[in-house]
Amino acid sequence: MRCFAGFLFLLLCLFSCNSEDDVIVAPERLIDPEQMAEVIVDINLVEAQLTEIQFLQSLVKDSVRSYYSGLFLKHNITQEQLNENLQYYVSRGAIMDSIYDKAINMLSEMEKGLEHVKMPDNDMTHVSREEMEMLLTEPVIYRLCQNEDIVFPIKHDSILRYYKIHSSVLDSMGLTFRRFGVSLNFYAGSQNKMNRFFQSQKKVSL
Repeated sequence: MRCFAGFLFLLLCLFSCNSEDDVIVAPERLIDPEQMAEVIVDINLVEAQLTEIQFLQSLVKDSVRSYYSGLFLKHNITQEQLNENLQYYVSRGAIMDSIYDKAINMLSEMEKGLEHVKMPDNDMTHVSREEMEMLLTEPVIYRLCQNEDIVFPIKHDSILRYYKIHSSVLDSMGLTFRRFGVSLNFYAGSQNKMNRFFQSQKKVSL
């Protein structure tokens, strides 16, 4: 429910921006409370999914656009219509409360349905240090990592792109791209981490 809590906070901020004397008329395209609850649920699910893939820094913007485009298409609304409806319902506390309650109940039911679903063990653990050493000391990647003229975000994104393109390397090691990305953050998710990672290994001769 973490993302949903953040979404509630956002709406409360919007509400606090409206004075008691503000009157917001109903939008031309008014989303009924039942559908509004479903929209809020889907926003929560989108934000949760984006949180899962945030390690793919350079791909997040495209993912946000793609996920929200799908959301708007599903509910046959536009971003402008969603914003207008959020402002409208937030200005009507009682109705918004009922929408919150319905959305929370729907999310709770979804969570109950997932109680017995388990992630594969290999997607929940980092790759071994030896495997990461093998991947990061690949000559092209190693030279990239050691180049002090390249800023870390570009190094990070370039490594991800390289193994996205050369996914056969990961396949040959029985690794998923998602698992590699999470493990890359664990071992070398910042310039300091990357430096420590290479300092702890034997010198690689190219």
